Amino acid sequence: MSDLMATTNKDAELMKRFDMFGIVKEIGVDDEGLSVFYNDHFTYPLYKDDDLVVYNDFFGKRKLKLTTYNPFTLYKGYKEMNKRLKSKKLDGNLTGEGM
Repeated sequence: MSDLMATTNKDAELMKRFDMFGIVKEIGVDDEGLSVFYNDHFTYPLYKDDDLVVYNDFFGKRKLKLTTYNPFTLYKGYKEMNKRLKSKKLDGNLTGEGM
C-alpha cells in the first residue's frame, strides 16, 4: 500500500479519501497473531463481526473450487504464493482453523 501511495501526489490524495477497515470474525483464538498482524501489517481499524453477518454473506457460502487438478500446476501456484508472502515478510498460521 505504501508503494501505491508513493507513486504520485494525485494517487496519494485519492487513497487518503478511501477509508479501509478490516473485519474479524472471532477473538480469543489467536489474539497474539491478530495483534502482530494489526501492529505490523494492517494498521487500519478492525471490527468484530459478532453476528457473523459479513462472514456468512461473503465467506460462509463459498466453496473451494479449483481451476485445475494438475498436481504440478497446484504445486507451482503454492510455491509462487509462498514466494509473495515471503517477499512481503508475511507468514501465516493455521491456529484456530481446526487443523
